[in-house]
Amino acid sequence: MKTTSQIIGIATLTLAAITFVAPSQAQPTRRERIAERILDRRMSHLKQELKLTPEQEPALRAIFADTARQTKELRRKYAKQESPNQDLRKELHALHDQTQEKLKSVLNEEQLTKLHDLRKQKLDQFRARRKG
Repeated sequence: MKTTSQIIGIATLTLAAITFVAPSQAQPTRRERIAERILDRRMSHLKQELKLTPEQEPALRAIFADTARQTKELRRKYAKQESPNQDLRKELHALHDQTQEKLKSVLNEEQLTKLHDLRKQKLDQFRARRKG
């Protein structure tokens, strides 16, 4: 039978190992929390509109999260340039094309058409607000 001091010693070593070995979980920034909420709302909306299957939902979420991350990196990359528009636009178009290919591997034709319609509707709303 182990003595109390042995148990305390083992517990102390275990706690120390967990503290130093386990990677620290940094708290997400405010922007990261907001981005996560936006993605949550978007996925909730798309889940209903596109009638996503349980297999499609995490795959689609990963695609959108990855695209958002890459877009952020591109914008950061070109932010310090005086006139980044042309190069940034080219890279964003390439990213868009890559994303479309990924979506084609996850969604069926009907879902892709519906997603395209939803995007067009959002874009039309944005343009109308911008004019008015």
